[in-house]
Amino acid sequence: SEPVNTDVTPAQILRAATRAAKHGDVDGARTYCDQAEGVTPLYFEIYRVRGFVEAVDRDFISADANYMKAVSLETEHAPLRSFYAQFLLSEMHDPERALEQIDEAQRLDPENAWFKLLRVRALLFTQSFEEAGILISDILFEDLRSREKYVYVDQYIQRIKRQLEVRWTERDYTGVRELFERLCFFIEEIDPVYVDAKTGSRLPSILGILDNFAKYD
Repeated sequence: SEPVNTDVTPAQILRAATRAAKHGDVDGARTYCDQAEGVTPLYFEIYRVRGFVEAVDRDFISADANYMKAVSLETEHAPLRSFYAQFLLSEMHDPERALEQIDEAQRLDPENAWFKLLRVRALLFTQSFEEAGILISDILFEDLRSREKYVYVDQYIQRIKRQLEVRWTERDYTGVRELFERLCFFIEEIDPVYVDAKTGSRLPSILGILDNFAKYD
C-alpha cells in the first residue's frame, strides 16, 4: 500500500483506500481505513469506504454492517444512500432494502436522475415492470449525463427482455408482439453509441424469443 503522510486528511486517506481496493490490495485498503478512523472515528465516509473494501473482498456481511454504520452516522446524505442501495442490489440481491435506501435518497434529492434510474433497477428486480416502465418514461433522455444514458438504455432493454420472458412463458403472444414493436421503435430512436457490451449481451436471448415467436407466428 501507499505510504500515508501524517498531514493528509481523512478524505485523502480514504481515496488511497479506494484505489488500493480497486487494485486488489484489500489489506492495504483496510490499513488506510484504520488510519482514517484513528483521526476521525465518527466520520461516516470511513464506514462507506470500508463497506466498499469488504465487498471487493466478497465479505458481504461485513460490508453490509459497515454501510449500515455509515448511514447511522449520517442519515441525511443522499449519495451515501445511493451507494448502499447499489450494494444491496448488486451483492445482497435485496431489492426491498435497496428501495428503502432509494426512498431516502429521493426524499433528500427528488430530481436526481441517477436515483430514478436506481429505482428502475430495483423495480426490475421485483418484476414491477409496469411501475418501472412509467418511471423510465418520465425520465428525459436528453437531460441525462453520458454515464446515465448508458444505464438508461440498458435498463430500458433489460425491462423489455424480462417482460418478453414473462409474456412468452405465459404464451401471451399479443403481449410479445407489442413488446417487440416497442423495442424496435426504441432501438431505431436511440443512438447506438449508448449500447455497450453489457447491454448488447442481452440481445441474443431477445433474438431467441423473436425466433421462436416467428415460428409460432
